[in-house]
Formats: sequence, C-alpha cells, structure tokens
Amino acid sequence: MESSEPPRFVLFLPPVPSPPTLKSLKAAFGDTISQVLKEVASHSSDSRHAAILEIALGIPELSRKPHAPRSTLYDGTQASVAAVYKLVCVIAAQDGINVEDNDGVDVRILLIAWSPDGSDDQPDRASCGPVIDLQTLAQCGRQWQYAFGVESEPGEAMVKAFVAAKGSGEQVDRVQSSSIKGTETLKQHQPSATSDVPHSDHSRQRNYHVAVGGTFDHLHIGHRLLLTMTLFAVDELQGNTNTERSATIGITGDQLLVNKKHAEVLESWSDRQEAVRAFLDSILNFAPSPPSITTRDNAGPNGKSVDLHYPNNLTVKCTEIQDPFGPTITDEQISALIISGETRSGGNAVNDKRKEKGWRELEVFEVDVLDAEEELEGAEAKEGFGGKLSSTAIREKLARKTDVPGTDIDAREASEIVQQQVTLTFRAPASAHSLTPPTNAMGDMALRNLIQAKVTSASTIHELDTIDCFTDDWDTEPNSKLTDPALEIHLACQHAASECKAIVDILDGFLTNPALGAQVGIFVEMEVRRENAMSEVAAVVQVAGELATRETGPDLNLMEIRKRAKKLLGKLQGLNVQVAELEKMVEAPVAEQRSRGQLQGTVQ
Repeated sequence: MESSEPPRFVLFLPPVPSPPTLKSLKAAFGDTISQVLKEVASHSSDSRHAAILEIALGIPELSRKPHAPRSTLYDGTQASVAAVYKLVCVIAAQDGINVEDNDGVDVRILLIAWSPDGSDDQPDRASCGPVIDLQTLAQCGRQWQYAFGVESEPGEAMVKAFVAAKGSGEQVDRVQSSSIKGTETLKQHQPSATSDVPHSDHSRQRNYHVAVGGTFDHLHIGHRLLLTMTLFAVDELQGNTNTERSATIGITGDQLLVNKKHAEVLESWSDRQEAVRAFLDSILNFAPSPPSITTRDNAGPNGKSVDLHYPNNLTVKCTEIQDPFGPTITDEQISALIISGETRSGGNAVNDKRKEKGWRELEVFEVDVLDAEEELEGAEAKEGFGGKLSSTAIREKLARKTDVPGTDIDAREASEIVQQQVTLTFRAPASAHSLTPPTNAMGDMALRNLIQAKVTSASTIHELDTIDCFTDDWDTEPNSKLTDPALEIHLACQHAASECKAIVDILDGFLTNPALGAQVGIFVEMEVRRENAMSEVAAVVQVAGELATRETGPDLNLMEIRKRAKKLLGKLQGLNVQVAELEKMVEAPVAEQRSRGQLQGTVQ
C-alpha cells in the first residue's frame, strides 16, 4: 500500500578525492553509490512520491573556515557538489535507475562541515543550512529507513562521528549503529584540499542578497546543483546583527511558456514553485518546525512571490518572473547572481542593464555544466545521462506515457519490440513471401542490422524534436535578432526528421514484405535521405555555433543544442554503416533467387 510520505534514506559520503574527477570519484565511491541507488530505487513504489536519498557530503574547508566569505569557498564547494551529482547521474544512466521523476529516486546533497582529520574550527551550531555539522544533522529529527556509509577509513570515521553525535542527544533510539549499512571496501583517498584563504580575503565583498533564475520545470539534478549553490553563496551574518539576507529564486511565469512543446505535461508555476520550495527547505531547515511563509501578489513586475522566512534572518523568495532579467534589474540590493556555464551571456546582459541604471554590477558565480559525453560508454547510457538533466527530455518521456496510457517505452524496450516483429516476419513460412531470407547466421546478422537501423532512425526523430524545443523560450518577436536563427534551427530539425521518418517507413516495409530488398534503388534512396538529414543537422550545429559567438540573451542552451546535434551527426554516420551492412546481407539471397527465376514480376 502506497504511503503519502516518501521513504527517506541517508548516505554518509566522506570528502571527495582531489581533484574531483569522474574517474577518481568512481574509484572511491562508484560501487557504494551504485548499490545504494539500487537499494533506494527498490523502495520507490512504496509512495506516490520518489524515494528520497540524502547524501551527507563532508567538505573539510567548510569546517576549517566557517567564517570565511562564501566567495572564497565557492569554487571548491561547487566542484565537490557538482562532481557527486555528476557521478550519481552517470551511475544511474549506466544502471538504468530513474533519478528524474516521481517514479524513482530523489537525490539531494547536504553540505556537511566535517573533516576526517579532526582539524575543525567548529561553526556556530544552528538549525539552518545549507551548511551544517554532523551534530545538527544527528539532532534534526529526520527519520531514515536506512543509513549507508563507505567502508574506507574516512568513511568509517564519518559514520562514527555521526553515531557519537546521535548518542549524545535525546533521540538516540532513532538510528542505531547497526543500521549503518557498509558497502564493498574501497581504496582510501586523501580528502580534497583547496588553497588556504589569505587573510585579505576576509575583507572581500560579502553577498547577503543573491539571485538565480530559471523555469525549474520537473526539477532535476541540474536544478538542485544550481539552487544549492545559490543558497551557499549567501554569506552568513558576522557578529550580533539583524541584517536581513535573501535568496531570490526567479521562476518563469506560465505566460512565457505557452509555446513550449509537450505543454500538456509542463508543470504550472504553482507546482514548480512548490517543488523548488520543498527542495530548498530540505537543505535549509533542520529544525522541528517549518519556516513561516508569506505570499505577495502585487501589481507590476516581480510582484508575485511566495517567501520563506527562517530564524537566521534568511528569506527565500520564490518570485514569478515575466522577462529574462527578473528582480536583478528591479532590486538594487541584490549583489550576486548564480548562472550555469551555458548561460554566461545572461549574466553579462543583466550587468549591462544594471550599468544603464547606474547600479553596481552583480558578482557572477557559475555552476558546472554536468556533462559526461566522453566518459560514458554506449549510446543508451549517453542518452540516459542527458535525459536526467533536461526538463525537455523529461517532458518528452512523460508525454510518451500520456500517449500510450500505462506504458513507458524507452529505446531498449523499443528495440526489443522491433526485434520481435522482425523475427516473426523473417521466420514466416516460405509461401508467405516471394523472397524468404535465410534463417542461418547470415539471416540473423541482417535481422540485427535492420533492428539497429530502425531504432537509430526513430530515436533520431525524437532527439531532433528535443533540439527544436530548446528554441521555444527564445525571444522571437519581429525585431529580435533571434527570430531568424530560431526559424533556421526549427526548419532544419523538421526537414531532418522528415528524412528519418522516410527511412523508418522503408525499414517498416521489410517487416511486412522482405522482398523489398530486391527493388532497384531502395538502398540508394535510404542513403540519399540519410545524407539529407546529416546536411540539415550540420546546419543546426553551424547556426548554434555562430550564435554562441555573439552576446545574446540568457538561457539559449546553445552549448546543449550543439552537443546534441553533433552527437546526431555521429549517430547518422553510424546509420550509414547499418544500412550498408543490411544491403550486403540481402544481396546474396536476392541474386540467388533471381538466377532461379523466383523473382519474376518482383522487380519493376
């Protein structure tokens, strides 16, 4: 029976290796995270919501320098958080684990000020994050079904420190030491270290009002990284002061999203705001009572907001925005902006607007673009990785569920279905067709190439639709510089998809009539259509590349468009090999039956 409350788990992860490369993290934590994700995923059906996995990530610098300006600690902290989130996505893609919607695992990283060598300058203990210590976590009252740890020296030290902190409080019975599930022993790594902060850094600007903006549709791991680092960038108060602090989360209004594809599964502003608010509260609030909440619905720009008020003088503002700039050009006290590497031009555009108003420019902080193109092996794993970090891809997946109620057919399942259909046709009685392909090893090879060619063509159509969706948010008013590039990308995607659909139709013909292989020019037509599709996709790469060299508005996703389009060029090149191999497989039986006169009347 489903519960209204999702099951909750915690994994204690000691400091990441230095530098935090994917290879070093895999060696240190890969087996642990794989086993934990599988365990948590097995409980996802226990609730209507995704099972929650909280990763308590130890970050030594946060413990050693609790009073340093966050700007001096930002890069190292961001690198650690991004590396762990990336590792989670890579493992989830390779193991086929859902970490992107309510049917899977909701992964959240908690920033823990802890060092395995014990050289800690303990921060002032508080019940508010995003940075907390193990004592605060142990006494927060959260109940986990299981707690997991890494069987390495730092991992064991972190688990023992948590158990000791838990035992020193009143709620010692909530988590027993026997509940800590170890995983396979891993090679010990030295904790990460960043350069010492010079004394002069303590005089650097402190940011008490930080902003970020986005659509935040179907909140995914990329969003969580962005939101976590936004909260982290807000400096702690120094001394006894009542200075107000704020994190402004600009969430795109519904009116700006009406032209998005798969709009039928796009979340409303209210739902997106609630998802953002719930995540932020989960990494901020470690007190027994929730924050106070106020709402605003004032006339004018950025007047609609849901605000969370925490006892440490921090207000989180979930504000509806109706333009790419939001409160950054209406609220002068905002001093810092968080962006991703893909939207760097957006930060420049905001500061240009602020300079026009005579305001101080914002300090801009970046989060990494989570990309594992070179590290992943296999097309399915690469597509699975991207699908966990794209709202568009998540909507496409949900739309497929809506199109066929009760189903969710991914590329692997589609391949199996096609293979079953082709096998039935190719294994039919000889009397059913004028040409009966062989059922020996040669026939099996032809069958495999036909399956691969059809799945490649069909998946290319879906990917082209996803690329096309990225231009939905562009400003395409008549006088906009983006109107023509958006139209070029749209038409190129449509034309390429049309060519791939024609290839799919030809391959479908083999399902009902394998004698099509004997028709003159059938393989030439597929090759011409493949080359046409490649030409259109190459045009997308070129347009996106040229646009990326100019200073344009924020959130164009040009890097993502180019990456996906380049991957499609490789996929279409592979289709050439698949079709050529298929042609070779059918040439021999066709020639043999022609010589026997069995194909009279077949070739026109």
